[in-house]
Parts: sequence; C-alpha cells; structure tokens
Amino acid sequence: MENALYDSDIHFETLLKKYDCKLLILTHPTHSFELPLYKSALKLSIPTIGVLRSWDNIHKGLRIRPDHLTVWNNVNKQEAVDLLKLAPDQVYITGGSQFDGYFSENITQSTRVGFCDKYNLDPNRPIIMVATLGAFIYLYDEQYIIDFLIDSIINGTILRDSQLIIRLHPTSRLEYVLKYLEYDFIKLSYIKEYIPSIGWTMTRSEVEEVGYILKHSDVVVSPGSTITIETAIFDTPTIVPIFRLYQPDAGIEVFQYHFATHFRRLRDENLVPVVADKENLIKEINKSLNDQNHYSLQRKQLAKDYIHYFDRESTQRIAEFIFEKMPNYMMKLSICQS
Repeated sequence: MENALYDSDIHFETLLKKYDCKLLILTHPTHSFELPLYKSALKLSIPTIGVLRSWDNIHKGLRIRPDHLTVWNNVNKQEAVDLLKLAPDQVYITGGSQFDGYFSENITQSTRVGFCDKYNLDPNRPIIMVATLGAFIYLYDEQYIIDFLIDSIINGTILRDSQLIIRLHPTSRLEYVLKYLEYDFIKLSYIKEYIPSIGWTMTRSEVEEVGYILKHSDVVVSPGSTITIETAIFDTPTIVPIFRLYQPDAGIEVFQYHFATHFRRLRDENLVPVVADKENLIKEINKSLNDQNHYSLQRKQLAKDYIHYFDRESTQRIAEFIFEKMPNYMMKLSICQS
C-alpha cells in the first residue's frame, strides 16, 4: 500500500539520465524516503540492487523490492525467499559490512591492559557492558536496567568491584544517562558523528571502539539490540533481560514484537540466555563472570548463523557483487537497444 503512495521524481529522473545510470544501488531499502528514487529507476527501466543494513530489516519490512538483494547470512536469505518471495538467485550473502572493522588487527591484537588504560578502567576488576535497545517508543524508559545494575553492584549481589560501560543505541537519549558519570566505576560510549539528512553515522574508529568494548568486557547485558549477535564474534557472555521494573506494558509490547519477528529464532534455538526477572539476571551475570565459557557453544552457533563471514571482507563482497552484475545488465541493455 505504501509503495502506491509514491511516484517517480522528475529531479531523480533527470539525474539518472544525466549520468547515464545503468544500475541503482539502494542502501536503505527499509525506508520510504528511497521510494521516489526507486520509482524513478523503475520508470527508466534501470535495474536495482538493495543492500540489507541489518539482520532485522526483512521482518521490519522492506519498502522496496529490488531486482537483487544483498544480505548478511543464510537466515536472512531464507527470510527473503519466504517473506519477500524473492527467488534464491536474487539474494546474495555478503556478511555484515558494518562488522568488517571488528576483525581489524587493531582489535584482534589488542590487550585487556591496553584497553583499560585507554578507558581508565581497572583490568583486574570485572567489566559489564550495558547496551541500550533504543528509545523507539515515546517516553520509553531505558534507565531502569542501569539503575538496577548499579544498585546490585553497590549492595554486592553482583560482584562489588564490577565496572559498567554503558553503550548507547543511536536512538537513545544521551542527556538521560549523563548523571551516571557521577559514579567512578561507570563509563559512557556513544556515537559522536551526525550528518544532517542522513543521521548518525559511525566512523571506522567508532566501529573499532565498539569492538574493543565487546572484546574486553566480561559480560554484556543487552535487552534485544543487534549487540546481542555482535558479541558472539568475540565469544563474550551475553544476557537478554526482558523484564521491566517500570512501564511493564511498554516492555511487553517491545518484546512481543521481538519474539514474533527476528528475535524469535534466537529464543527458540536457545542461542542466548533470555531472563524474565531480576533474580535470574543477577544469577546469569554472576555465572558468566565466574565462567566465561557459559553459553559459549551457543554463541559460536549464533556467530555462525548470523555473522557468517569472519574475514573483514564483507564490504568487498558487496562491491564485487555489484560489478559482477554490471556486465549482465549492460549486455541486456545493449540487446534491448539494438
């Protein structure tokens, strides 16, 4: 229905003609703002390739049905076939180009001592990373889990010497968490780049910053963000709390959506521990702090299923796929023109 509300745009048509475009690459097919460009390409019979940005995009719904689609893994490919009704040969697995930086030598050769020196942390004390989910719902509270962990560290139900790194989702509100800097055992990490009309954009150094944190944290607490699968690259224990101390109805709404769509397989396959109350969260954190191999086999399967490639060449694969398709489209166009 939404697709029918958009038409081609004369300005896009002019640009596509001016530069004699033979192939259109759509880098965000989940968003409607690319629809006028897509419709302009269709009108001019220009073939399209869509680049899937994240593992959850197909379940969230693609606004655009490109001629070909690049995806992260086999799970996404099957979703594209089952849900989007694309033919298998229309879908190409590249891995997640966003993760290429995680496999850089800067990270793979980094040490815990060097990391802690950089972030002013004590390498001899446990490090817990909290990855926020993002404020996708108006006035949705994300601080409850941070407050709970702080109280648990102070009262000793979690190892008393634990340190916290709060990693903010791009849609989380920085001003809501600045108060936590009053604690000497808490550090903040967040995206600092913003480009008007494009939004938040991570530089290579910012990608590597997340990689450092994921590698050297002892446990990650993530209420359902993509960080859940990123930690599997580093075999870092990860726990997904789905309870809410405040706004329980909003919490139910969020997790019902997750478990009905992209996150359902992770829960059904038991690829990550999902905890439904604060007592079990404490239990899982302490278990992971005492045993780094807790759920390790599941994390290895999670990485195999969703990360797929571990060679930091996913961006290269996307480029190669584009250039592989270009001669075919050029040949078809030549035949049509003749």
